[in-house]
Amino acid sequence: MAYRVERIERLFAAGKAAEISGVSQPLQRDWRRRGLLPANTTGRHTRFSPLDLLQLRIMLAFSQGGIGVKGASSLAMACAIPAEMFLMNLPGAVAFEGVNLTPEERARLLAAEAPMPESEFFFSPLPESGERGEAETDLADGYMLAGPEELLARVPRGPWFYGLVFDFKSLAGAVHAAAPLPLYTYKITEEAAE
Repeated sequence: MAYRVERIERLFAAGKAAEISGVSQPLQRDWRRRGLLPANTTGRHTRFSPLDLLQLRIMLAFSQGGIGVKGASSLAMACAIPAEMFLMNLPGAVAFEGVNLTPEERARLLAAEAPMPESEFFFSPLPESGERGEAETDLADGYMLAGPEELLARVPRGPWFYGLVFDFKSLAGAVHAAAPLPLYTYKITEEAAE
């Protein structure tokens, strides 16, 4: 039997996005004016998808960690997708409507839509100077890492190092805990036989 699958993402108003992400509405507007967030082209109130919430939270963490917001924006785009895969695999994040699929069929659909990433962490070494300010961090200088062992292998040896470690699972868990669930709904309908 053939099915038609439609994915619907829950959208959040700016106020709710601020509660979930920790990025205040004035800061959201500032980042949008600076071109770091997509412009609102609908002329209506801005809405944020779960992926947008992850990006906001990542941008805030990186900018608080000393990376300029332009660099944080670039890093957030790269880090949000693996974090979203972890998010979609958390209990209750995804709902299914329509055709009643078996648990095995649901698991197969979710594995195809949100495969678990090979990388669990992102590590970005930072300049040794304490004067990072608006200096941009080149994404090529960062590493997607599978686990703590690989992370420890990449950390420079010596008495001190500067770097940011980003844990995708923790980010996904924080958004999952703060947002109303489900975040994604899959509407499944049977396709008519020809």
